[in-house]
Amino acid sequence: MEIFDILSAAKRAIEEKGYLDLFYRKMIWECFGDMNYDTTDYNGVKYIIDGYHLDSENITPGLIKRVHLAKLCVEKVLPVWESKTNGDTRPKKVLNMTSLYLEGGTSVEALYKEHTKLFNFAYRLADNSSSALYPEVALVSCSVAFMALVDEPIISNRVNKYDTDDDLEPDTSDAAYRACWIYAHDTYDEQYDKEREVEFWNWYVDEAVPTVLKEKYYYGQ
Repeated sequence: MEIFDILSAAKRAIEEKGYLDLFYRKMIWECFGDMNYDTTDYNGVKYIIDGYHLDSENITPGLIKRVHLAKLCVEKVLPVWESKTNGDTRPKKVLNMTSLYLEGGTSVEALYKEHTKLFNFAYRLADNSSSALYPEVALVSCSVAFMALVDEPIISNRVNKYDTDDDLEPDTSDAAYRACWIYAHDTYDEQYDKEREVEFWNWYVDEAVPTVLKEKYYYGQ
């Protein structure tokens, strides 16, 4: 199935259901290109750090596009974090460092260190905050960095097309789904707004994916 056929089907799914199924998102990611991992073990990659093989040799054009798409989704909700933290730049720093890593400008170890620092901070913040919304922005920023290191776990062999987002573990959850949750709850009382959810997924299909498709990404450039 060609990417534009997938996007057309995705639009119909949004119109019918009010959200974009994980099934269609996986099809979009797979159209971006292959993973570059040995997928014989449980995690889909070799074990080195926290059960994952982190190596810049794993960077492929497909991975770069998948990460760029996830990064666009998080950037859409960064104002939620910034408005609650007086412009704290830690999530943005991790996102920018992720891009730098994919350009060959920093190391696996440096990105993983920044990811871990922000994750630990955001996790503590979530435990002590009355709002789950803005700490989640920082946590999903960490997910984008981790995706750059291990690619999209959801398209590994251990997750099939029948899984829903609610079935997934945190290490395999989709950044877009989590960003949509934030966007849909970004209301005056942090109550879920269905229209905002639909708005997010239409933006994802109409703007975010085409933005990624029209650009060429190469490691080290």
